[in-house]
Amino acid sequence: MALLEIADLHTYYGNIQALRGISVSVDDGEIVTLIGANGAGKTTTLNTISGLLRPRSGQVHFDGSDLTSVPAHAVVPTSPAIAPTTMLSPFLKPDPADVLVITTHLLIGSSG
Repeated sequence: MALLEIADLHTYYGNIQALRGISVSVDDGEIVTLIGANGAGKTTTLNTISGLLRPRSGQVHFDGSDLTSVPAHAVVPTSPAIAPTTMLSPFLKPDPADVLVITTHLLIGSSG
């Protein structure tokens, strides 16, 4: 069984469908990145996984637990770590404070 399993996820903003049938399986120890154009659904996917958005259909399972209808504040202690990389672009010199924030988020996420 995969550590993170996303099955046929459909998420909307009002009547506008942002995700159409996203399915992803991530095994323990894998590192996964979402890459795509602006408006492709990367942030919506992460927000749905973390519970900030509710899918209209589909499921999110992490480590055997169904997170699909769990509120965001309850998902955070048990969910995968999500680190924004816009602050660590290879084309920009990262601000040390931004690196510290990302490092802190990763440490908090891994201390569960």
